Amino acid sequence: MWQADLSVSRPFILEAGLRLEFRAEAYNLLNHPQFADPVSFLSNPMFGMAGSSLNMMMGTGTPTSGQSPMFQGGGPRSVQLSLRLSF
Repeated sequence: MWQADLSVSRPFILEAGLRLEFRAEAYNLLNHPQFADPVSFLSNPMFGMAGSSLNMMMGTGTPTSGQSPMFQGGGPRSVQLSLRLSF
């Protein structure tokens, strides 16, 4: 499994003691698909094919099964933007 993540930030000094930081983060930047293990039962018509993506095999995001598939390795590209004001 591999995926390329990217994070960039830029600070801005507004005035003495006041700072604004802009940050952009992209997960799975290249939107590279990651497939789960293939079906291993000979009697299954999908034998040898992956039935789902890797992130769906790691839990469904319910309170007892872990993190949301959107934020797991192998999930679709997601981008997050943030502004932080420090004083």
